Amino acid sequence: MPGLLSLANELIAKIADQLETCKEFRGTCKQIDHIISPKLLSYIVIDVNGERIDLGISQLEALANGSTRAGEYARTVEIRHLAPHHDPNYTGRSELLNGRWVLKLEPQDPKVDWAYRKIRELLPAALSALVGARFVIWTMVNKSPVAVSEFLSTLPSLQTLCLMMPVASMTPVQPRPQPRLSQISNLTELTVRGYHDDFVAKIVGNSPKLAHLDLEYPGFQGVVKDIPTLHDLFKTVPYDHPLQLLYLRIRGYCIRFDRETLPHLRLLRSLEFNAVPPILGHERLEYTQSLLKVLDTSASSLSETWEVIGREELPIEAVVTPINDAVLNYLAAADGIRKLALTEALTRVNDTALNPLAHRETSTKAENEVLAHGFFTRVLPQHSKTLVSLSLPMNFGGAWFIGPHNTDALLECTQLVELSIPVDTTDSSGVEKASLDDVMEEILGMAARLPNLYQLELFTGFVEDFWHGLIVPTRPNDTAQILSESITSFGPVDLGTHPQLIGSMGDKFRPQRDSCGVVKYIHCLS
Repeated sequence: MPGLLSLANELIAKIADQLETCKEFRGTCKQIDHIISPKLLSYIVIDVNGERIDLGISQLEALANGSTRAGEYARTVEIRHLAPHHDPNYTGRSELLNGRWVLKLEPQDPKVDWAYRKIRELLPAALSALVGARFVIWTMVNKSPVAVSEFLSTLPSLQTLCLMMPVASMTPVQPRPQPRLSQISNLTELTVRGYHDDFVAKIVGNSPKLAHLDLEYPGFQGVVKDIPTLHDLFKTVPYDHPLQLLYLRIRGYCIRFDRETLPHLRLLRSLEFNAVPPILGHERLEYTQSLLKVLDTSASSLSETWEVIGREELPIEAVVTPINDAVLNYLAAADGIRKLALTEALTRVNDTALNPLAHRETSTKAENEVLAHGFFTRVLPQHSKTLVSLSLPMNFGGAWFIGPHNTDALLECTQLVELSIPVDTTDSSGVEKASLDDVMEEILGMAARLPNLYQLELFTGFVEDFWHGLIVPTRPNDTAQILSESITSFGPVDLGTHPQLIGSMGDKFRPQRDSCGVVKYIHCLS
């Protein structure tokens, strides 16, 4: 009688994917080990922290001495803290010292110094075993060893790099200098989050095939010394060989689309940026004269940016942006938008929205209503046959809430797969409703009529007042509970075709048949 090993290798691999004990299954015989190992070991995580010092060091030893085949099969490598002093479960405790609250330091494990010595000893050989890695994720800390950047700069097949840099609230804190980072080359995808210097521009200049660029530079309180610009980012790219970017997500940068930056964006399919670099805090910001000059030459308004995009006819299909009149006009005239996420509503007077010196104002209630009306009457009909993902955040409120005034426009978007919409949980007087049954019946009934919808995400916000024009969700836990109770009691639905539902605060609900045979949405934790 034919046994398991008589099956095709592909079928055995699929069986392994369904097992919770895949590692044990791999150890049953050499043939199964040979079939499963390439996939099982294709993604490895290197992490040495206070909770797993022994395990992390033993992993480095296995890679360094070749006792594991992970180095042969690893294609994605995630390098985490490499910080034995770091406790991932420590939430932080403070003490009053000389009139100031400071972080209270906990006693350090005596093995920490030993672990750091072992990391310095083993890491270069362990990383050199991972020569087949194509995708590397590195979470950097202030004591990150330079061996990692040396490893990255010599990887022959590296295509995708994700760097998670340190972030501080008061001043930009750079980790230990990593001069070899600027020697990384030939990437197709680059993601950098956190404070970073000009090594990013050098990597961009060294990567002529770069197609995916995701950069986030956080703001900080106090004196602003520098804000990166799109011009700085492209300064090392040869003028006669521009990039052919398809995806650009850029936050915290000054942005201006002009003759220096546009050549790299001619093929752009996806664009995401924020309205202003996120300067934190409410203190008065002090700007140097040199920074003022940079802002004057490198920062455009939100309106100017989208007017240029429309005039240059960039082939954008996915958009994540704040919205104002100029964005509304662009979307109403564009063709073929497949993904659209609106992050906030801005006024017409905020004409320097991408300049951090601008006096930033969000829309008033009346302007918000006008934007919403224009969106549902002009924008949605224009993209009803192509839109597959739509997100309208909860802080829009007002006419952005889903109801009889805009349901028909949504139902025309028959290709929608993902939909995130705000749910009105108050009556006309601002008092929270005792029940959401009617609201939920209308929304879920609408969802059931969208033939391709797979995921429906609902945001709830108790509208207490407008603060600078934004709807403030003052009681999300209360409204989440009301939403949970309403969904749990709602039914019947079609178990086979109804979408997954995500509620406020990330609550997830699944359609399930009860003892009476009626299908209802049930909270996943129920």
